[in-house]
Amino acid sequence: MEELESQRAAAPSESGAAPRKTGGKMLLLIQAMVFLYSLVSMLCKIASGIMARWGLFSWQFILIFAGMILGLGIYAVLWQLVLKRVELTTAYANKGVTLLWGLVWSALLFHESIHWNNIVGVLVIILGIAMVTTDEQ
Repeated sequence: MEELESQRAAAPSESGAAPRKTGGKMLLLIQAMVFLYSLVSMLCKIASGIMARWGLFSWQFILIFAGMILGLGIYAVLWQLVLKRVELTTAYANKGVTLLWGLVWSALLFHESIHWNNIVGVLVIILGIAMVTTDEQ
């Protein structure tokens, strides 16, 4: 029975590649990407205020918009590199940390209120990420 399980674990997946464990460096890269993505989201909120104040073709809006495009371009390239090396479930599960960064940015930069249900919700998501990305022993 144990031999059968070890053969299954060593067998290649449907894509032809053997399943890989996610190392600490790869998880740090994913978290850095999530952080970058949250920064782009923050720039979107800033851009909406700039557009309302100075208009769509103001240099301020164009500068922020260019920063958003650059950030998303870097994110897209890194995402493709991550998907080559990490199982899809692990990669997508870690994107949920964006909600944590959204709470941080909303409080620090936009002085929005954070309520207990926001905190509990993010903690539940982080617990879910830990459950999805932890290897079964």
